[in-house]
Amino acid sequence: MKSNYLAAIAASFALAPALAMAAPVGLDAFGPNEQFESFENFVPAGQPGVRVQSQNITFASGVTLVPSGFTTGIQELANQTPSGCYGISYGAGAFPDGTAAICTNTFTTPQTGALTGLEFILPVNAIRAGAYVDTTGSAGTIIIQARDANGQVLEERRIADPAGIDNISNNFFGIDVGAPNINSIFISSVESLGLIIDRVTFEGPADMAPTANAGDDQSVRMLGETVTLDGSASFDDNTASGDLQYAWQLTGKPAGSAGALTGASTAMPSFVADAAGTYTASLVVTDSIGQASPADEVTVSTANLAPTADAGPNRVGLVNDVIVLDGSGSSDPEGMALNYAWSLDNVPAGSNAVLANTNSVSPNLIPDRAGLYGVSLVVSDNLGPSDPDTAEITVLTRSDFASMKIACAADLIADLPESAVKTKGNQKALLNYLGAAAKAVQRPDYEKAVERIEFTLKRADGCFVNGVADGNGVSRDWVEECGAQLEIYRCLDQARTALQP
Repeated sequence: MKSNYLAAIAASFALAPALAMAAPVGLDAFGPNEQFESFENFVPAGQPGVRVQSQNITFASGVTLVPSGFTTGIQELANQTPSGCYGISYGAGAFPDGTAAICTNTFTTPQTGALTGLEFILPVNAIRAGAYVDTTGSAGTIIIQARDANGQVLEERRIADPAGIDNISNNFFGIDVGAPNINSIFISSVESLGLIIDRVTFEGPADMAPTANAGDDQSVRMLGETVTLDGSASFDDNTASGDLQYAWQLTGKPAGSAGALTGASTAMPSFVADAAGTYTASLVVTDSIGQASPADEVTVSTANLAPTADAGPNRVGLVNDVIVLDGSGSSDPEGMALNYAWSLDNVPAGSNAVLANTNSVSPNLIPDRAGLYGVSLVVSDNLGPSDPDTAEITVLTRSDFASMKIACAADLIADLPESAVKTKGNQKALLNYLGAAAKAVQRPDYEKAVERIEFTLKRADGCFVNGVADGNGVSRDWVEECGAQLEIYRCLDQARTALQP
């Protein structure tokens, strides 16, 4: 009766090719890429009986059996007529492969209707999958589901099995979803009874030729460097990357080079770049059934130039002020991203100052002593570093800095032509005020110094404040040219800032 039922299913499938997507498939419906697992590798030969297994089992084909809430028995048949698969006797001749079978109990949870059963995780995503299944009781209903990688049911079949155990070789049940989406098949029954499964069968897409990936193009900075190629990203639909056969060739090299590949049959060969120019290597990979990929090429060039570091200009700063360095003028000829490495090469005696954020484009320094600080910067692209560039930071005390800026303003005023000042007497008065400010700094009397500086500023600030020199009046400017005013104002404003608390 079962054979007639299966024949009816197979006949309906043959008469309705439009139903191939998600249709049931009958015996011998699978194509040349069919793979199967008959479980004989798990039960040692010569040890008949049931081997109880409650954990996941991975067979030689890569199929992994996942029990659900109960133990699973692997029954060794060994061409005998064994018994003991949960108390059921059957003949070894009933099985397509008379060496081993899986037997288990299933039940339905009354509260939720949840099924227990066996899930077979396939080593490849299959288009079709199925199994030879029978029940150990009468009037059972076999359930087979095709599931995707997320555990979602793609299709389900429920097959009436009224006669109980019979000839399992006539009981193949499969599902065809028309695309390689089947990650696993799940087998159970509606009733609480035993299942016997002899062989899981699955078919993936037609085996395709592999794809070679010779890796990213590379650059070499120094002649004599060893270059390692990387073809490990090559792949195939049915052969693991580690099992592919690799065949590399050095198809081009500069004139005068004696470079040769070492490990040309491995995923990662190497050669020595002994001459300037461009090297070309090609890779062909072959899968487990002898299909070869098209060649893929990679180039290795010695033309990449080193980046250039720019530590910025020399600087003048004050003790205990934050000094921010600037390496943004650094560059790479090929426009590659840069890594920054700053160092503090020398400091004044007794200084404990350190650079902060030395791997950034703009580190900072808080000098704790007056004197000379030296910094250097090296930038690197992905091939190597630049030559170092240096910068000096002259650090002054506040009084020294103010004195320097007062002297700057005094020099500017002393050099003014008669046309740039109100009168020669005004010019001399300004110099006297700045001389008094310099003496106050040295005493030190910073308040008096700032007072003198601000008086001088009032006589040279019209262009800074209003855009034009102040005319006649109480606050008139003694320096009348805007260009001269702005230079003097800049020096005196820096001196005043340094002296103020």
